[in-house]
This record gives sequence, C-alpha cells and structure tokens, in this order.
Amino acid sequence: MTIEQRPTGWNSVHLPLVYKISNDKFPTNSVDPIVNVTDSGGEYGYYLIDCDANIKTGIQVLDFVLVEVNGIKEVHQVITKYSDSSIVIDLKQTYGITVTFGIVQFYYSNYNIKVKIYGGLRSGHTLEADKPTQLLTNINVVPGSDNVAVFNINETIKTDIGILNNNLNLSTLQNDIDAFTEFYIEYAESYDSSDGNILSTYTSSYTSDSVNYAIAVNSKMPFRNGEGGNMIMYQGGIDFLTTFETPVLFNGQYYDIWILKGQYDSSNMTVERYKDGSLINTDTISIDSKDEGVYRIPLSVTSDEDQLMVTVEGNTKTIDVNNNCYNQSIYLTWLNYLGGMDYWLFTAQKDFGVDIEEVQQTEKNIFINWADSYGLDRIKYDIKRISRENILVRSQNLTQSQVEGLKYIKTSPLVQMYDAKPTGDWVNVLVDSSSFTVYSETEKLYSISFTIQMTNEVAAQSL
Repeated sequence: MTIEQRPTGWNSVHLPLVYKISNDKFPTNSVDPIVNVTDSGGEYGYYLIDCDANIKTGIQVLDFVLVEVNGIKEVHQVITKYSDSSIVIDLKQTYGITVTFGIVQFYYSNYNIKVKIYGGLRSGHTLEADKPTQLLTNINVVPGSDNVAVFNINETIKTDIGILNNNLNLSTLQNDIDAFTEFYIEYAESYDSSDGNILSTYTSSYTSDSVNYAIAVNSKMPFRNGEGGNMIMYQGGIDFLTTFETPVLFNGQYYDIWILKGQYDSSNMTVERYKDGSLINTDTISIDSKDEGVYRIPLSVTSDEDQLMVTVEGNTKTIDVNNNCYNQSIYLTWLNYLGGMDYWLFTAQKDFGVDIEEVQQTEKNIFINWADSYGLDRIKYDIKRISRENILVRSQNLTQSQVEGLKYIKTSPLVQMYDAKPTGDWVNVLVDSSSFTVYSETEKLYSISFTIQMTNEVAAQSL
C-alpha cells in the first residue's frame, strides 16, 4: 500500500482533510498470477477445474477465486483442493447447460484498509505533555474501482480541537493548544483468509505515517481562496489571523494578535510605535519558544502612539490605536473564520431590553365549582416565563474597511462580551440571527448594529 495523497503543513479543520491510499490487491489484483483453466469436470455436483499454473502457492479450502465463467468473471469459494492448480469451486453443475471456463485468479474477499487516526502534539513538541498524541478513532475504508481508498478525517480531527474555546490564560501560555492539533494515520490491509478449516480475517501489521504529520487549525478558508484548505499564506506570520485589513487597538482594552508560528520561526515580534506618522519608539516582544502552534501575542499602548507596525518573520501588519475615552461602551470579541479572535469597542448608544422566549399558562375549570366561582381572583394565569436580557449594540461611525471586518461578528458562533462586574471576565453572548445590510454603495459614513442576548435566564418565579 502507498499513500498517494495526504494533508501537509497547516490546514483548515473545517474543510476536508483527505488521504488517498492505493493497493495492489483489490479490486484489481496485480500480485497473484492470472492462470488459464485447461480442463474441467464434475465433482459431486460441483465443478473441478484444472489450471495451467498454480493459482496461488498455498491456496486453501474456503479461499476465494475470481473465475471467468462463460465470459463473465464471478467470485467463487474453494470447497476442495487437490493442488495449488486443481480445485473444486462452489459452482453447481446444471444438467443440460454447457459451461466454458476462461481465466482464474486469487480473490481477496472483504478487502479493506484499516486506518487508525491520531491527534495531539507530535513527539518532541515542547507542549507534548499538555496535549499528548492519542488514538482518536479507527475506520475501515474500501478502495474504489481504481484500487485507491479515499477518505476524509476532518470530522474526527475536530474532536481534538476546542472549536468554541477562547483560552485567555496567557500568563503562562501564548501557544493556544486548544486552537490546533497535529495528526497522522497508521494503516493496514485486511481481507478474508483461510487455514483450510476456518475462514478468518487477516490484518497486516500497521504502517505509521507519523513522520508526515500535518497540522489542523480551527479555521475555515473562504470558497475559491486559491489554496483550498491549506493555510500556507498564514504560516510564519505571512498574514495574521484577523479579518480586519487594519485592526484597531482600543487603549485600555485587552487586545492580542494571532499568528501561525512554525517550529523554527522567529521568537520575536518587532513593534514600531508611531505618533502622527512619526516613529517614536521601537521595541521587541518576545514570543514563547514553544514550538509550532497558533500563537496569540498581547499588545498594549505604552505612550501616546496612534499606530503600531508589528512585524514577524519580515511580515508587517498595521494596527491603528484609538486613545479616546468614552462614557458608554461595550467591548466584544469573536472567533473569526481564520481561527483568531477579533475585538471591537462599540461606543454608540445602546438599548437594553428583555426577550420573552416562552410563557407557560394554565386555566382553572370554573364549571365544576360554578357556585364558588364568583370569588375567584383569576381564571387563566401564567405558571412560568423564560426570558433573557438583550442589548441592542450600535457602532460608532466606521470606515468601509472597518465595517467589512466587523460584519463577521454576525457570522461567528462564538461571541463574548467583557463584563467588568462582578468578576471582570469575558462572558458568552448570543448574536441575533437576522439578515443584515453591511453597507450601501451610496453611503459615505458606515455603521453596524445588532442585538446580543445573554445566555443565562432572567431569574423568575415559576410553579
């Protein structure tokens, strides 16, 4: 067996991760000889066939052969063996019907390729102990007519990634091991095999492809991106994992920039700090030397700069700095399709409300006790209400580039709001699912608004 295709490098886990494995036994057998039937006859109601050469050295009763019968290839089982070239097959003789035999070849019945799928961090990775390689699942794949087994493992690999996690424990870890995993397969071939008495299943020893491990990232590349699911254009900081052409760092708010860092990529990020177009300072941020992974590097304002130029491996990203103070604001972060978190401080007026999701009611039957019904205080009444708080969020005026980046908050399954009370932490929220207009071509000023809903219910009495 040979792996003809495998994922390589960095890959989007939400797109297919396809392997192709070829074999030389099924359905076309190129291992065993094709022999000719030289003579045939009856044997207790079945056909005995003699061949001009051995069908297979050591062929056994209960094995299978591919036999050409009247010009049609059929699979039959060996029921008696006289030699490796003389066998009786389970084809019954029929009175008055002439049977002509052609070629014969050994047949690998129930042939399939067994695959073990492994996920975790490769052997030798600095953080291997935190996410060790483990067997995720076993699958069996039957080759197609071209002798090639094709299978996609991305759904299995997803189970080894924290799809909707946002690990903010950056005091000890910049390499977010929840956001990616490394994977490889082991494979073996399996088919029916007989010892002459019992038909059992033969499975070869497994071949490991661990040397060709690949990396899966919690991302989904857009349609017709030019690279399919491969993320080579983001590797080593070639581009950053943000959907903003020019992200904005709001002074006083937490912010980090996400990159794919290879094992041998630079462990430094250069930050040039500008004020009114003039360079005022350059400093270097040390990136954890914890091998390859999805890295999130916190950035903050150190003076009165209004723009940052961050560089990794010779690739630069411009980040605007907003130093304004606001009386009202809400700070949100969301998981973008590239696998990074984006951030924005919404500063326009907000509306606070409550969504009533469900009302359960009951009604008293007053007809049974009609005489006493005149003193009742109610007939129909609520016994339970399920409700959640919501906030109508409005943005400040935006550039077209900013609104293009912000639109992805409506498409993200993971949105969080920074809540200063009571714990000063990020809390999950639900963004409304209604369709929306990003912008109109006639507009000169841009904005976006949407409703977020708290995930917890409003406390309420119920029967």
